[in-house]
Amino acid sequence: MSALDEKRRLAADEECSMFDFGYEVKDASGWEWTTPGNHWEKPIFFFGDDRDAPSIRGTFHITFHDGSDEIAESHVNILGDVIQGHSSPQLSNRATTNDGPDTKIVKVVYKVVALMPAADAHWSQHSRAEKALSEINEGGWIGCEIVASVENIPDDQVRDELLAIGNDGAFFDDVLNLDEDASATSHQE
Repeated sequence: MSALDEKRRLAADEECSMFDFGYEVKDASGWEWTTPGNHWEKPIFFFGDDRDAPSIRGTFHITFHDGSDEIAESHVNILGDVIQGHSSPQLSNRATTNDGPDTKIVKVVYKVVALMPAADAHWSQHSRAEKALSEINEGGWIGCEIVASVENIPDDQVRDELLAIGNDGAFFDDVLNLDEDASATSHQE
């Protein structure tokens, strides 16, 4: 697989994982494409209203900009209907923080997407992201890590964010200049 094809596979996996198909995904096949070519597609099978009924088959289509891993268009064909993308609201893995007010602290949430043998599914639900990334990079899983969101955190909310992830709330005091502010305040009368 060429370097461009590998980048496109990661971009296509990200798009597929975030796409709102309107049905619950039951199974999927691998990506199919021709080289050279900018169109990729993947057969996807969905649960119907009756989970025991035969799968509903669809095809997910992605068109890339020429010579790039940037997605120009995506859609899925399901039961004769075309559902357009780009996916549900999201930030791409090229997300920046220029969309909000200037802050000293930014929260980046990563999403790990992994495809694995069904026998690993229960175990994977009780493990840490580092283990999943290790299995993706060196083990028997395939997947990618995606930037799901980037959020500017106002200075007065940083302590609450730190406490929410199990920190004592003082980690960024030096960045926020809280020690300097406290000493400057104590010397004023």
